[in-house]
Amino acid sequence: NIRRVSPVALSADGYTDLLNGGMDHGWCMSYTCLKRLMTFWAIAKTETVSTIHFSSTTPQELRILLPYAPVTQKLILHIFYPG
Repeated sequence: NIRRVSPVALSADGYTDLLNGGMDHGWCMSYTCLKRLMTFWAIAKTETVSTIHFSSTTPQELRILLPYAPVTQKLILHIFYPG
């Protein structure tokens, strides 16, 4: 991904966790070839309402995974879209 969307804020129960993106994976050591893997790992409490905020334009594709949660657990996630 060329466009940086971090930091990403995940808010729930009055707390906010700021998630930062990975480092540059480009080879030319210049700003013109920046490539970043936009992966954010967070710990979220299930059965609560969480809100996610992006510091730039909201991505067009987004995958949310709960890899270790039982199928009976739910995560209610609000995605903030500005104006």
